Amino acid sequence: MRTDLGAEGSDRNKVAKQLPPEALRVADRVAGGVGLGTLKGTAEPYLCHTLCELGADPLQRELRVIAGFLAQHPDQVVIVIVEDYVPPSTIERAFAAAGLERLVATLPRHRPLPTLGDLIAAGHRLVVFAEVKGGSPAWYMPAFSFIQDTPLGALHPGQLSCARYRGEADSPLLLLNHWIPPFPPSRAINAQIGRAAVLRARMRRCTRERHTGGAIVAVDFYERTAVVRVAQELNGRG
Repeated sequence: MRTDLGAEGSDRNKVAKQLPPEALRVADRVAGGVGLGTLKGTAEPYLCHTLCELGADPLQRELRVIAGFLAQHPDQVVIVIVEDYVPPSTIERAFAAAGLERLVATLPRHRPLPTLGDLIAAGHRLVVFAEVKGGSPAWYMPAFSFIQDTPLGALHPGQLSCARYRGEADSPLLLLNHWIPPFPPSRAINAQIGRAAVLRARMRRCTRERHTGGAIVAVDFYERTAVVRVAQELNGRG
């Protein structure tokens, strides 16, 4: 597995600025030198973060997982935010091949957003955003037109703030980045900040400070946190 840095408009130097030295050393051991040499074989889209050498899943396989979940849970809505390093046409083909295009929603930007119930009733239970190149097709929406989020890069729980990082002040959706990221990420620390009381307190504080009715909560090691239970509780109150 090799990352095609050239296709992403990146190179080894840019990657080295994004990763801790230890992470780059691990990737070098796996790939024999990140960004070096000539890549061989057929290019395929994978889900990975910064370097696929550090862990990757085929995009098509994971989209089939989403399709299966939506088929088995007709009362659920899934939101996907793509950190897009491939052209929108690649994403469009992949979603079509997985049978997901019939489920995607196109949200209005300057009118009130539909509720989760509205999306379920309409049969459009998959909301897809792109971090950078959204807008075509219409359902592949520019994330930070619709979303405002909290800062990335907290090194300890006390640095998890409610300040606006990306997006506009009137972006209608709030994304809480609720994770501690140093490489390798700590299961213990992320489990600590993922306790129900901690999650509820931060969600209440940030939705109040940012004047939103709710939030998308992004965590690491979700299975070690209470994020699903807390989200179900709060959604039930709505």
